[in-house]
Amino acid sequence: MKLYPRLFLAIWLLSPTVPAAAENPRPEYPTAEIPAGALVPAAGGPVAGVTDGDTLTLADGREIRLVGIQAPKLPLGRPGFQAWPLAVEAKRFLEEITRGETLTLG
Repeated sequence: MKLYPRLFLAIWLLSPTVPAAAENPRPEYPTAEIPAGALVPAAGGPVAGVTDGDTLTLADGREIRLVGIQAPKLPLGRPGFQAWPLAVEAKRFLEEITRGETLTLG
């Protein structure tokens, strides 16, 4: 496995917020104006577990899917589904780089 994809993932996951975002903060969304089913920015939290190479679970139970990442898939209880090559390694890597971290969303 090449180092570059792993290095990119580690930098992307652990990088601080882009300074330009601090200059232009996200507007507040009053709850009365949010249509049903709309996505709303949420606070992050401590990482409690890793489902596979692109999915995390926070301590409060929320499941977070990493955008722009298509990690090899694990069976995850699906009968007859075989793990894709390097799926176990992808999960272990995500566990390694998120262990003890607090995920910041937004």
